[in-house]
Amino acid sequence: ATVDTQGNIKAVAKGVAVLVAQAADGRQGFCSVYVSSMLSFGRKQYEAGLGDRICILPEYSSDAMEWSSSNTEVAEVDGDGKIHTKKLGKTTIRVRDLNNPESEASFVLCVTLHTPENLKCRVQTGKLQKNGKRITNKLTWDGINGTVRYWIYRSNRRNTGYELIGKTKSPVYRDRTAKVGQVYYYKVAAAGRYGRNASDLSEYVTSSTAQAKIQKVNVQKKKATA
Repeated sequence: ATVDTQGNIKAVAKGVAVLVAQAADGRQGFCSVYVSSMLSFGRKQYEAGLGDRICILPEYSSDAMEWSSSNTEVAEVDGDGKIHTKKLGKTTIRVRDLNNPESEASFVLCVTLHTPENLKCRVQTGKLQKNGKRITNKLTWDGINGTVRYWIYRSNRRNTGYELIGKTKSPVYRDRTAKVGQVYYYKVAAAGRYGRNASDLSEYVTSSTAQAKIQKVNVQKKKATA
């Protein structure tokens, strides 16, 4: 930092400068000036899973910062900026530079459900229905804490075209509309009450019924009686 004869201070680079003022009679006064960058985050909003313990630091960090959460029921933050998510919802995380009261930054933290993992699909073979065209695909995955409903999506293509085909409370779903000879791709998402705070879609799992061995049903017509 520099200072002119009128006492006007100009910040030049980050650091600490000691300014000295001297009176005509030789008396001196000292002042320490802290030059720092303004606190800021790379984004206005971040997401975290329920029960996560994370730390999101500003692009510039001071050696003395004060942290706070606007909704401690959703997430708490300690003096080191470590966040513990406790409930689905949103909260604003704020940080203030104690060395520079004018330097303050914040972001909105959205607490969502974790994305389902370990998605598996098993073709359940058995008797064909009368139309001879359908089979059951059984999907299973790891349960997610806090989930009210799981949403199941299906597509005939790997990366696009996924459509919602059903919902379930448990981490098991049977797709009874699958057709024999068709390749399907499935993804699952976890959702809270009223569909809020839903997770991202899971990785896909593939099911091919082309090679499924099906036991055909011989349907015998009853003879008409007089």
